[in-house]
Amino acid sequence: MSEPVALLGQTCRWLVCVVMVVAAVGKLRHRDARAGLAHTMRRGLRLPAAAGVVWLLLAGEALTAVGLAVPAWQRAGAIVAAALSVVLAAGAAVLAGGTERYACQCFGTRPRLITGWVVARNAALVVLAGIAALVGPSPGPPLAPTSAAGLVLAVVVAAVASRAQEIARLRPATANTNTNTTMTRARS
Repeated sequence: MSEPVALLGQTCRWLVCVVMVVAAVGKLRHRDARAGLAHTMRRGLRLPAAAGVVWLLLAGEALTAVGLAVPAWQRAGAIVAAALSVVLAAGAAVLAGGTERYACQCFGTRPRLITGWVVARNAALVVLAGIAALVGPSPGPPLAPTSAAGLVLAVVVAAVASRAQEIARLRPATANTNTNTTMTRARS
């Protein structure tokens, strides 16, 4: 396997792993995120046992991350990640395409409307996990240079991608004279 292909595979593997860890930890840390997700599943997808499904999703994300992180399980972890991402993308597509709007707290953050962006993000995870499964484990020790470089690159990409919606909405700053006046008065 060529080094660029190995780096691509490892970057995809670690990127999906980071996303799964962040999603699982976010749901585990924030009870309101789990409750909000259960509400969305119950109302939007009509899943009667939505609270249990949320816990299964959380466990699935965590176990998938472990599978991706353990060298001997990388390919299986990537296949499970792709399957889980297909299910999440399908659910998001149903919710985004409906007449009612639902919120997602996918990473335990504040609620955001489920839109085509959420569907696209999950579709991208399917592609990334598929690449990781096709390329397979990197030869060498668990944190060989290719795997370590892939991990670093994945963390950087995940950090930027997690803020993509906010970055896209950035506007040039405008001068706010009221703020300047208030700050001047406070100093006097």
